[in-house]
Amino acid sequence: MLLFIPNIHNRYGNILVKLAIIHIKDTIMQLEQFRKSKNLSHKKLAEFLGIKGTSPGSTVFRWCNKERIPRPEFMKLISEKTKGKVKPSSFYE
Repeated sequence: MLLFIPNIHNRYGNILVKLAIIHIKDTIMQLEQFRKSKNLSHKKLAEFLGIKGTSPGSTVFRWCNKERIPRPEFMKLISEKTKGKVKPSSFYE
């Protein structure tokens, strides 16, 4: 995201602040941060995400602790269910 700050002039017409472009890094939340912010257990997060299988809580635990990286279809699901707060790129940081 870019933030534009316009020129500011004093009463004599002198420019006090020239145009500044500041790059603000978009905040990407990790899956573990999201889980904690919602006060969810790994099992409850798995239910929220709709993860099925033998032990979905363990799967989500591994994703949260960077032991495993979700497959692309799960990354898309995670991004959708978290309303874009957790992006696929967060699994590679």
